[in-house]
Amino acid sequence: MNFPSTNGEYSKGSGVKLGREIGADLVDMDKVQVHPTGFVDPKNRYIKDKYLAPELLRGVGGILINDNGDRFCNELGTRDYVTSKIKENCRKQNTNEIDQYECFLLMNEEMANEFGHHFSYYKDVKGFIIEYSNFNELSKNINVDYKKIENTINAHNEAYDKK
Repeated sequence: MNFPSTNGEYSKGSGVKLGREIGADLVDMDKVQVHPTGFVDPKNRYIKDKYLAPELLRGVGGILINDNGDRFCNELGTRDYVTSKIKENCRKQNTNEIDQYECFLLMNEEMANEFGHHFSYYKDVKGFIIEYSNFNELSKNINVDYKKIENTINAHNEAYDKK
């Protein structure tokens, strides 16, 4: 697998090695769990090490759209479900280092406030989150038709209102 990772070069499995040395049984070491969302640093888009984009960003109502402006999954699904939907519906960025599938996570101010004070860390300190005052600004930045984004958001909101 050539995915980006939130495990930096410092992550060498020391805890697992220590456990093995003292006789612990290791289970499922051939399994890897892929977290579906990580932040792409606009200053260094294709670096292998990513910051985890917490599931709470989706949990407070954030929605994922692809570069066509389509919402493509239930954001509250399991990690393997959301990951597979991203792989099926989002553009793959091929580099020599990583295979990176990209989508956009959209949130409004209410969701950001519900996420809490860490939101400002990701936005103001790290620069991972960009704030737009309207759909038109967003559509220009991500190169997706304004009406498409508006229709996607409206369809999501109608479905949400109907539960």
